[in-house]
Amino acid sequence: MNESYKELAAAIVERAVLDYRNALTNQDKYGRVSLEKFFCSGWFDILSDCDGKILMQMIRRSAG
Repeated sequence: MNESYKELAAAIVERAVLDYRNALTNQDKYGRVSLEKFFCSGWFDILSDCDGKILMQMIRRSAG
């Protein structure tokens, strides 16, 4: 994957992390569920080498 695509993929994942944290903080059920589906999707697997379930756990802990 060329560098520009890697940067785009990282930006998409970073935005999802920020949005998920905000959804948890604001008790936005629709946003939370939608992003949980994204983190467990094949699309997320293509964009990131991270385990989506572990990433969600880390975000939940930090959102407190």
